[in-house]
Amino acid sequence: MTATTPATRRPRTLARSERWDASLADFTDAMTRAGLADSTIERVVKHCRKFAAETGLTPYDVTASELAGWLDSRNVTPDALRVYRTSLRTFYRWAHRAGRVPDDPTTRPGPDPRAKPVPTDWQPLLAQWRRWMHSAGRSRETVVTYTDLLRRLARQTGASDPWALDTTDLVDWMARQRWGLEQLRSGRSALRSFYGWTYDLALVDHNPAAHLPKLKATPPNPRPASEATYRAALDAATTTADRLMLRLAAELGLRRGETCQVHSRHLTTDDAGVWWLDVLGKGNKRRRVPVPDDLARDVLTEAAGGFLVPGDIDGHLSAQRVGNRVSRLLPPGVTMHALRHRFATVAYNFDRDVFTVQRLLGHASPATTQRYVHTTDDTARRLVARVGVLSWPATPTGR
Repeated sequence: MTATTPATRRPRTLARSERWDASLADFTDAMTRAGLADSTIERVVKHCRKFAAETGLTPYDVTASELAGWLDSRNVTPDALRVYRTSLRTFYRWAHRAGRVPDDPTTRPGPDPRAKPVPTDWQPLLAQWRRWMHSAGRSRETVVTYTDLLRRLARQTGASDPWALDTTDLVDWMARQRWGLEQLRSGRSALRSFYGWTYDLALVDHNPAAHLPKLKATPPNPRPASEATYRAALDAATTTADRLMLRLAAELGLRRGETCQVHSRHLTTDDAGVWWLDVLGKGNKRRRVPVPDDLARDVLTEAAGGFLVPGDIDGHLSAQRVGNRVSRLLPPGVTMHALRHRFATVAYNFDRDVFTVQRLLGHASPATTQRYVHTTDDTARRLVARVGVLSWPATPTGR
């Protein structure tokens, strides 16, 4: 048999996934040499893989309309959408510079309306309102989200000042947004907060946001991370801090904004030797949660007398940075918040004590806790079977 020489061997066509793997490997090498932060590279790669998985496109055959269509389909917050867009822009700008694509599909034809400046008369009012929210004890995340929403309103409507808009204008603006129900709820809250503040200060003689349509409550949609996903994330963690952030979310139910503020001084023991963590929750509400001995000791060792994750935001990392670091260890579509859902589900299914789970999660209402707890069909089947056993005699009676 005559051996096939390299000259006569037909090259194998790379599969779509292999093309992405090769492209992202080249991108990673180039960006590492260029000095781009590892966290940025990891974020871009993760978002590109999500884009590839959901669109079925190959890396260098993407059109501007296909990319824009995928971004428009994202049911995420404006901040999250901005992060997705930035990741894809980073990858395709490199691809264009490297000659991989003739045109950058992230380049917008003409000026981006979202890049328009906020009209001048809005700016001092928004700055004052932002200070008011801080003084009212609103969380940093709420202040940033609400302010961004009002800036978006100002840019997209082109109104010279807030008083140029009436209720109909606000309703029309909300209707144009590609938002899910939770995002609409956040937008409505931001508008009511801002215009309610201006009305209370007598800056206006009416409140155009007072009669915005009420939004129906969303049905419970628990989305806990699976045990396999959680274990794989622990195995993938390369630093002690990342592993501890995973555990704080999955085993204590901490939010990302609570995890970033964990400090060694927040861990104390009671007379029985049980470790407790003081948690600063949403709205500056505090709660105490018990901590397993090994987790408490590991947090104290890693924190070394300070914050668990030091950074530039009052001495610690921002909630967004913590969420991004944890999400990089999870599969696409699974966030750090899914680990909090995992805690709620496991804790509730242990003894069905919804009120204790509510207290541990820091919820104001058990109805909120219900949205976090996943019950299986098997649980429902066993419950119905048990009710049947209790309700009826074992054998029929009668003549």
